Amino acid sequence: MFAAFFAAVLVAAVSSVSSTYGARIDLPHVDKPPVIDGTLADPSWKSIAAKVQIEWNLRDQQPATQPTTAYVMTDGKYLYVGFDAVQKQRIEAGQHTNDTSLTDNDYVAVYFWPNGSNGFQYSFEANPNGTHVSSSSENTSYAPQWESAGRAHDGGYTVTMRIPLRDMKGANGGAWGLQFARYIAASQDDYVWQHAPVMGSGMEAMSVYSGYLAGVPAQTALRPKPRVGLYELGEIASRTIGGSTSRIGADISVPLTTSTSFVATLHPDYSNVELDQQTIQPTAYQRFYQEVRPFFTQLSNFYNNGTCVGCIGQELYTPSIPTPRAGYAVEGKQGPASFAAFDSIGIDGRRDDAQAFNLHTADTKTSFSLERVGVNMPGLRDTVNYANLSHDNLRGLFEYLAFGTDSGTLVTDASQAKREEAGMGFYATNGGIYAALRKIGGQYSPFDGYIQHGDIAGYDINGNYTWYYKQSAFIPRFIVAANLDAYHGTGVGLNQYDSSFAVGADFAKQWHIRAQTGASYLRLNDGMFTPVTQNGIDLYFHYHTPTVTQISWYTGRFGPGKLDSWVRNTTLKAGTRGYLSFEADSNRQWLDSNTVYTSWLEKATYTYENGANSSIGIGVRRIIGAFPVVENGFPNPALNAWNLSFAYHLRFAHNELYLVYGDANALQTAPRFVIKLIEYAGADKGT
Repeated sequence: MFAAFFAAVLVAAVSSVSSTYGARIDLPHVDKPPVIDGTLADPSWKSIAAKVQIEWNLRDQQPATQPTTAYVMTDGKYLYVGFDAVQKQRIEAGQHTNDTSLTDNDYVAVYFWPNGSNGFQYSFEANPNGTHVSSSSENTSYAPQWESAGRAHDGGYTVTMRIPLRDMKGANGGAWGLQFARYIAASQDDYVWQHAPVMGSGMEAMSVYSGYLAGVPAQTALRPKPRVGLYELGEIASRTIGGSTSRIGADISVPLTTSTSFVATLHPDYSNVELDQQTIQPTAYQRFYQEVRPFFTQLSNFYNNGTCVGCIGQELYTPSIPTPRAGYAVEGKQGPASFAAFDSIGIDGRRDDAQAFNLHTADTKTSFSLERVGVNMPGLRDTVNYANLSHDNLRGLFEYLAFGTDSGTLVTDASQAKREEAGMGFYATNGGIYAALRKIGGQYSPFDGYIQHGDIAGYDINGNYTWYYKQSAFIPRFIVAANLDAYHGTGVGLNQYDSSFAVGADFAKQWHIRAQTGASYLRLNDGMFTPVTQNGIDLYFHYHTPTVTQISWYTGRFGPGKLDSWVRNTTLKAGTRGYLSFEADSNRQWLDSNTVYTSWLEKATYTYENGANSSIGIGVRRIIGAFPVVENGFPNPALNAWNLSFAYHLRFAHNELYLVYGDANALQTAPRFVIKLIEYAGADKGT
């Protein structure tokens, strides 16, 4: 049945006719490039550049209340983009170091699709002081050398950009997909140039409803260059963690076509990991961690692309793969298809490999994803195959089907090693309702994957809706969300049950409050169907700014006792370029056996953005006590874990320098000091 449906929809989809949405801009050519100084004083901005108005607010689906003008022109090698933004609210521009998120800042952005909505997507964002970040759907480490400048003035700000055409793959000239956008942090206004009913704010919506830029000069003389990132590392460390050492390694990318590359990593090093993911928040499931290793992050956009409702996991979860001694991959796009394959060669005879194929029709309405993940090591073999087919009419309705199989050493019954799923959703601009039926066998457990809970068969229904009012109203935004899921296990009745109802509201002066109630139950390994309920309230001050303060309290029956959980954190401005953050989280669980488990996380961090291409971070953290337990007879060990870390990063035109002490991502401080220099030859970083 699944195979027949896949085939019928795929044949119909591939034969669909391409359509281009939105307005067209003819790209003007300028002989003398403008100076990138954060002003529009150069006459070419007004006399030569194409000019459009960013007039629609996706936040409340109404015309924008504050004017924004965007400009674009080229000299044949660069695109020059300018913005003039009128703003009544206080300007938020706290970020001063490039290539980090601007989420809590005001910013303007331009998006390009050189080969249409099915090609690679590129974004270039800058805040009012000119700090910028770029991204690409081809590589999560995309960070080319480009210029931006910004200046605030009475009643708003201006931004100018110079973007190299050579750093966008497949830039063969002709008509590109184009979108201009602007974000206002205080009000969460999300302005766009081109728009349509039911359009959301995600990248998929941006591509489908974009306009296009005609007359982009062909770049055949600037085909993608190969890239070599050669690193030299010196490490001073205690003998308990391997002792002092020095080593050399490389990350390599060689273009095979304008949109396909061979990628390799040799003797990779991840000593500059600075992301702190340690938490004590209670959970009855395996924790999910974000991948931070460059070889795997570069490939991440090609995997786990299937549609899902109430998602319960993914077939490829790269944090479960040990750091390889070498890795090789091919990735790319060809027309409506994208594809990737990698081989991670570990120690002691272990190899992890995965392949993915994704196909989108020209009108982007139908998508098909096929994925295989394999593990081979002494005494164990595991192979997972997964397919996902989805359709979205782009007018408020989507449907999908998914099917997966697992085989290998740990599978003794093939009928219990399958994943079957179907879902659909009805959506509008401000919300929707979604439902899925799924069945996952007890032996469907990808060794390199993440499945939250196996041996389940049942349904998930969830929905949400947001009401927007005037920014001057006492409550400018009100949100309602609800979820209900119920799953049965093999011969044991209910295996998992969750119900929740939550409301949230913004208040004037950037306050936000959210409250949740409901019930959650999970069947444990000993057969006990136990509650894992946590209901409570979240309160935020300076919401959606860099200096947010959060206080959260949740309580409920959790396994063999009652659990109270607190989160308290705040970020303060420390000078013009520094931020000081504090966090104090706690759990207290009273078991029916009169045992009490208490745990604390205490953390303080200081970051200083001393330049557009450099930053300093210092952090200290302590985790003490024993985490909450879900099952009687399985106590957690008490911890007294300290972590101290320091990191300095400086980027040059073709080099990067890291000075690191410890590892912020480790539970306990690793007593080591690392100096690492990366030299890039050929193409820019991540291109």
